[in-house]
Amino acid sequence: MFYKPKDAWVGDAIPFWDGRYRVFFLADRRAGGSFGEKTSWDVVETDDLLHFAERGTAIAPGDEAAHDRNAYTGSALKDTSGRQHIFYTGHNPKITQDGIPLQVVLHATSTDGQSWAKDQEFVLGADGQTYDVHDWRDPFVFWSEEEGRYIMLVTARLRGKPAREGGCIAADARHQRGLPTTRRGH
Repeated sequence: MFYKPKDAWVGDAIPFWDGRYRVFFLADRRAGGSFGEKTSWDVVETDDLLHFAERGTAIAPGDEAAHDRNAYTGSALKDTSGRQHIFYTGHNPKITQDGIPLQVVLHATSTDGQSWAKDQEFVLGADGQTYDVHDWRDPFVFWSEEEGRYIMLVTARLRGKPAREGGCIAADARHQRGLPTTRRGH
């Protein structure tokens, strides 16, 4: 009854509807025996939520120097032109500040829902002033009819708070039309 890929653990299901159910999920292959290492976004399709067709990897993990050595959770949407977008968390234990890995929001697009291109210029990190740069993840992007723009919510932590305190939701609603276009930086 529950979908299980042959060679991975399923984590963080990200549902998407485009005339058919698509479920993106974090595929944890336990690379090197470690939990969450070299995680990718894989996808299955279904018409009835009982029978699943595997569609492979949508977003592969990056190389050892990439922000998305581990491609973690986020959200998927289709814009008004029909282009599809995934916003996801990038994590690389080798990219650190003060010896602690950074977390950033990354972006990929597709015109067919099968082939995804990473936007190499889009890297959105916490500002380091209000929000801690080590806890900046799980982006959720949606269209606000009321405001006439896309809004991105990010799971964050207030700067200066202990690791188990200060959790909050950060919102980026600066962009009036189209999807966020923030480029490298904050």
